[in-house]
Amino acid sequence: MRRFFCLFLFLVCSRYVFAGSPYIHLMKKPSSPEKMYLLDDAYEKELHSCVNKFLSHAYVGNIQYVKNNFDAAIKNYRLALDNKRQDWCTSNDLAAVLFNIGHTYSVMNNAHESIHFFEQALKLNPSDEYALFELGCELKKQKKFGKALDNLKKALTINHNYLDAYVEIGIILRLQGNSSGAIAYLQKALEAQGLDTNFQLQRFRAIFELAKTFRDFGQTQEAISTYEMALEINRHSYEALYQLGCLHSWQKNFKKSIEYFQQALQLNPHSKDSQFGLSKAYLSAKQTFINDIVINNMSSSCGYCLSGQRYEMLDDVIKSYNRPVTVLDLGAAQGYFSFRLAQKYSDSVFAMVEQNEELLDLCKLNSELENIIFLNKKLSVQDVSGVADCEHFDVVFCLLFVNSFEELWKPALEQVLRLGDKLIIEVPSAGVSRIKKTKGCDYEEVNEYLSAIGSVIGHVFHPMLDGEFTTIYLVETKKEGILRAYWTRPNKVSGAYRIKSDENEKKLLKLGYNSYPEREVTQWFPGINLLTFKMLNGIWPTREIIEHNLIDLGYLGGNDVGLKNLIVQGSRLASIDILDHNYSDKIYTGFETIGKKRGRILSDLDASEREIFKRAL
Repeated sequence: MRRFFCLFLFLVCSRYVFAGSPYIHLMKKPSSPEKMYLLDDAYEKELHSCVNKFLSHAYVGNIQYVKNNFDAAIKNYRLALDNKRQDWCTSNDLAAVLFNIGHTYSVMNNAHESIHFFEQALKLNPSDEYALFELGCELKKQKKFGKALDNLKKALTINHNYLDAYVEIGIILRLQGNSSGAIAYLQKALEAQGLDTNFQLQRFRAIFELAKTFRDFGQTQEAISTYEMALEINRHSYEALYQLGCLHSWQKNFKKSIEYFQQALQLNPHSKDSQFGLSKAYLSAKQTFINDIVINNMSSSCGYCLSGQRYEMLDDVIKSYNRPVTVLDLGAAQGYFSFRLAQKYSDSVFAMVEQNEELLDLCKLNSELENIIFLNKKLSVQDVSGVADCEHFDVVFCLLFVNSFEELWKPALEQVLRLGDKLIIEVPSAGVSRIKKTKGCDYEEVNEYLSAIGSVIGHVFHPMLDGEFTTIYLVETKKEGILRAYWTRPNKVSGAYRIKSDENEKKLLKLGYNSYPEREVTQWFPGINLLTFKMLNGIWPTREIIEHNLIDLGYLGGNDVGLKNLIVQGSRLASIDILDHNYSDKIYTGFETIGKKRGRILSDLDASEREIFKRAL
């Protein structure tokens, strides 16, 4: 009785599986197992005991296909063909199985076998639009364009709304260089009507291929309009956004180009093509730069200074350290040196100072770097003094120093020398012939001053000085401490915070309080204090990145986790006293006290951010 039931069920199912378009299940997988009726393994076993072996093997082939067991699917389809004579089946049934074998071979990228079985299916059913279409696609892969077009056009005579057939013909004509024919067929694809659940996806592909055709044949404005149509269907199409970035760049509409490349990178942050396209558009928009542009270690030569030559000198200083270092890049321009060195020394931190929000775009583009900081401010002499009171840098870059401070060079230099251990300072050579004084700054006097306290590590050609040279000095000051624990501390405490630093280690020797009068030796974290970051208008890392890190820090616990004890290290935060045992287990921030005394400093922290702080702590 059960066998008769199975046979009856197969006869009913055969109308669904093999009649009309039996292979629809192969081209478009069913949305639920119920659509295949018998996907359960127990039922699959029953298939083998059914009377009609042709039907049973054909149906098991379908089941194996849906499960992506393609070899097993072909094996069962072939077994079905072996039983075609002894079991009841029609020519359409045979054509369906032949099609299924061809389609499965197509999925397996076996074009030779696929074409053979599609041709066999068409001998039994010459008006099969699906077989004609799939055969045309396989012939296209073999670059047999004439035969491919014949089969695809036959499919259209059977179904004039066959959208995918129009698209494939359009692609072939484009490959043959027939622009008008390609555009005509792709536009017909957009006119085709469809009730299929994948119609919108098919329409998107048609629009996309039409845009690509316009692009390939130099019709840039038409390509832009068509890619924008594609985005109306799918706003998250990376390829459409990328192509729009390229097209607007070709039209020298760099602002729009940058916008599209940035959107593309949001979808695919590690795309080298979009990174390069964005950097190229950025460069083309700005034209003139002091230094070269570098994006994730890829450089574009566009700066008028010899960036590479300077880089080698800076690298020689940093690689003398056998530990992570903190570097301050004063007057970072396009951040070339910090970006390149941050890539090489990923455990060190590079803080760039420059009053130029365009550098923020370059920080975002250098998406591989997690150890860069951008302070968007032109430092005054007083600012430099404030930084020197509470921060300690291992290396300070001060390239083209005179341009940064001009007539205030001497008081500025006195404060710059307080910033850290090794300072690399560049000034025009004393013998520059075109001009020896600018805004009260005498080059010869500056060179004499630096010669007395430092050593010359190189000379660099400078085209902006009539082809003459600048001199680069290395000054080693060996800074032994800081006067304030953090920027907003009201009083300076000489000797309270001593620093033991050499090429191998760096420690803070902190004078204790109350019952802890001895000096405590603690680890020195690379980076800068969060309060220093706020005071100097730090905009990279962004507020969102810092908030995210604050929440993560909250789960670590600690004894003294607060604004003044948080160190910005790029896309990471560190807490100075996370392992400080000189305090009780309670956590305090000092937030309210600082807020009352220095409300101006923290005015950009709103109530919601304060709540984030409380949650993080």
